[in-house]
Order: sequence, then C-alpha cells, then structure tokens
Amino acid sequence: MELDRICLDLVERFKGLMHAATEVTECYLTTGSADFVLVLTVDDVEAFQEFVKTKLNTVSNVRKFKSMIALHRVKVEPRATLSLSPNCTDVTAHAEGTRTMTKSPLMRKMAVSPCRRDKA
Repeated sequence: MELDRICLDLVERFKGLMHAATEVTECYLTTGSADFVLVLTVDDVEAFQEFVKTKLNTVSNVRKFKSMIALHRVKVEPRATLSLSPNCTDVTAHAEGTRTMTKSPLMRKMAVSPCRRDKA
C-alpha cells in the first residue's frame, strides 16, 4: 500500500493503527513501490471488505493499495532455531539471538524462556 505523504507523524500514526488492527498479523514498512506491506487474517471476503472500509478507507493518508488473496499455502518455513544450553539443569530450552527473535509473532507464541541454573 502507498501513503499519500511520507512524514514521520503520519507514518507513526499509520503504524499505530495497523498495530491495533486485529486483522493485521504482520505489517512491514518497506522501500520501493510500496510504503507498507500488510498481512491480514480474516474469515472471508466480507471481513476483508469491512477491514478496507473501516481501517484503510478511514485513513486520509492512504493513496492506494493492492490486495492479493492467497489461494493455497505452498510453503511456510519459519527460521527459528532453538537449542539446549549446555549448562541447563532442566529441560527448558533457550533461543539463540533471543533479542531479535522475540520480535517475531511466531516466537512470542512459542513462549521460549532462557535456561536457568536451579540451586540443588
């Protein structure tokens, strides 16, 4: 989707609106021909139309958008790597690079916790 104007306050406002929209599962600020790429999860075409009507059409700074509807999921391959820490005393796993990985919705849902040493 394209915004009409790119200025910090309008971009931040749009990011906030998309963050609050329950239909939006992913939102990316991009370079190139689109300013944002949104990934939505809706029940049907009517729900998508409602999202467009109530969320996108109400933002005066949205110039245009294109929609693509997935017909079939060909491949989904998350890139999360989990390993056991050698100094773990229990079976709790930790994620390498947790700082960046926890920003991923997938990792937040997985509830990965760091290893800890339990006192005997």
